[in-house]
Amino acid sequence: MGVWRKSIGGGSYPLSVQYKIGETVVEGQVMMRDDDANFGGPGDVEITDSATAALNNLGCAMESATYTTTQAADMTEGLVRLVQDPMAIWEFAVSGGATGGTVLVVATTTPSNIFVNDTISTSGLTLTETATGAVDRRGALLKGRTGANAGVTRKITGHTDSTSNTVIVPYPNDIAVGDSFLCVGYSRQLIALTLNTTAGTPAAAYPTMAEANGTTGTDNAGIPVTIVAVLIDELRDTAVVQVCMRTHWFNSLA
Repeated sequence: MGVWRKSIGGGSYPLSVQYKIGETVVEGQVMMRDDDANFGGPGDVEITDSATAALNNLGCAMESATYTTTQAADMTEGLVRLVQDPMAIWEFAVSGGATGGTVLVVATTTPSNIFVNDTISTSGLTLTETATGAVDRRGALLKGRTGANAGVTRKITGHTDSTSNTVIVPYPNDIAVGDSFLCVGYSRQLIALTLNTTAGTPAAAYPTMAEANGTTGTDNAGIPVTIVAVLIDELRDTAVVQVCMRTHWFNSLA
């Protein structure tokens, strides 16, 4: 789920403000200003309903909150804590698909996150793997997972559907047959983040709109962000992406 990490300005703790909700919210979901055209909705904010668009967002929910229209003496106010800082940095786990909590995809499935090289590359420039599929990941990081280049990252600069990915800066060692690499589709050069659209199990831990989809191409549309860091753990086959939202309600590009 989306987690507050820090502020670009150096803040070490989040300054949160409560907003009225018009639907039940799960902690970590990306929130945006309620776009009801006639101001007839009950809340100030809502969950983004698009994996690739979060105009006028306020980052991620800092807590879960329940919405109800049933009258009761003990009913709650219906509020959720959000961070108003447009320079906040949010961290998203990378999912191996549109469903939250999905492990990164192994090379037996297309498109995959884990590539296993099929043909030796003595130049250290070409990773041959049919499971790369038709997903264009030019601009994304490719990190050595096993073999002589384990732990070394390069940026993908060339892609051939269902065949290979190439780099311009060579890996320091030959890419041997069977060497594996991990790619989650992001780098600091990129400016878009695609969210997951389906909740995992349990939904409270893996809600919708709360993780990055790691199987989309770098040419796809996404939420406008500045990517601050991509942290790939090739030993555990996990990754996170840290971003600053570029269509924040307090600093919107719109």
